[in-house]
Amino acid sequence: MEILNNSRLLKILFWLWLALIFIVSSIPYLSVPGFKFEIILFRSDYILHWFQYTVLISLFVVWRSKIKSEFNRKIGFSALLLGIILASIDETHQIFIPGRHFNPIDMVYNYFGVFTGIFIAFLRIRKQKKVAEKSTS
Repeated sequence: MEILNNSRLLKILFWLWLALIFIVSSIPYLSVPGFKFEIILFRSDYILHWFQYTVLISLFVVWRSKIKSEFNRKIGFSALLLGIILASIDETHQIFIPGRHFNPIDMVYNYFGVFTGIFIAFLRIRKQKKVAEKSTS
């Protein structure tokens, strides 16, 4: 994909996605969709929490890796730290939003998204690097 090869566009997408996350999580009295399966209540927003942080951190890792021309431990660690901080702030700030509250399960799904985002971006970068090596051989 051409989008994933443009570090400037990735940077813009990262910041826009982050802004969107905080705008939506700041909406007062936002209803939480859910489904009841016999005894277990599954809230579909858990998947949304996972998805939004998977996308956010994937964008960050690919963007930072494009600038450095590789994925390295520093990028992985900074993505992990940034993701945990942003996910924690996102969930904690909802204490101050009318009709919203802190939900530790939401935060756990945010963290799962951070880990998934790093993993997916790492696989993408590794695959792209192998393709580039084959084309130069």
